[in-house]
Amino acid sequence: MKSSLARLGAQLLDMSAKSNYPIAQKPGIGAVAAFFASDQSNRKYPERKAYLTDKYTRILTQSNCILAFQHNNLSAAEIKAIRVGLMKTKVPEGSKPMKLSVIRAGVMSAACNKQESIASFDALLSGPMLFLHSDGPLLPSYITQVLTQVDKATGFRPPAGSAFPPRPFESTEALLTHTGPSVFSMVNPRVFCVGGIVDGKVMGPEAIRTVGTLPGLKELQAQVVGLVGSPASQISGVLGMASGGQLNRVLEGLKVKLEEEQGGKKEEGA
Repeated sequence: MKSSLARLGAQLLDMSAKSNYPIAQKPGIGAVAAFFASDQSNRKYPERKAYLTDKYTRILTQSNCILAFQHNNLSAAEIKAIRVGLMKTKVPEGSKPMKLSVIRAGVMSAACNKQESIASFDALLSGPMLFLHSDGPLLPSYITQVLTQVDKATGFRPPAGSAFPPRPFESTEALLTHTGPSVFSMVNPRVFCVGGIVDGKVMGPEAIRTVGTLPGLKELQAQVVGLVGSPASQISGVLGMASGGQLNRVLEGLKVKLEEEQGGKKEEGA
């Protein structure tokens, strides 16, 4: 196609050279002919594609967390509202703010296929997309905050008491007689998280939301300290109760018990 346009441009310039009314002297036609003949149209697209491929590769390889969203033709104003919402979201201590990138699925797919460890992520790439990504550490609770902020920025509020993902119905009859919130009412119709990558692992939307409910590192450390310190605290408590005269009585009781056991063994031997 592009080579055909280049030939057409060359033919127009050739005609202008042989004609009494050179085409090149006419601003509109002359500019078009020169543009196609010089084949400049062949240069911009590959350069842009190479730039995006490099940018997307850096996002995939340097991000600690990526949330992939498929959107229903969001306007520039709606995307800006999401950006503003992210800026207003309080970032927990120890987390790095997420950035928003508008993604071309086809180019991202090509970049993804070059990364063997996350090649399966390609299956999630389709249609107009947004990525929220961070190249630093973040608390799981921050993921939940971001998902909530995206819904809020696009004017979506899930029904009260609803949970995602909705539980499957046990039978067709249960589905037909269901009176609670519909499955569709639980999903944002404007922008939906289709999955992501966390610590190099590709996850679906359900797993992403589950990660957001996990405790942070400090909470886990406190729980581990509690588990390790529990036996020691129990021993300390026993010794505290047996302090002073109580400790003497405990030891005396153990002495009497041992003497009785030894005396019983001697009688059996006799």
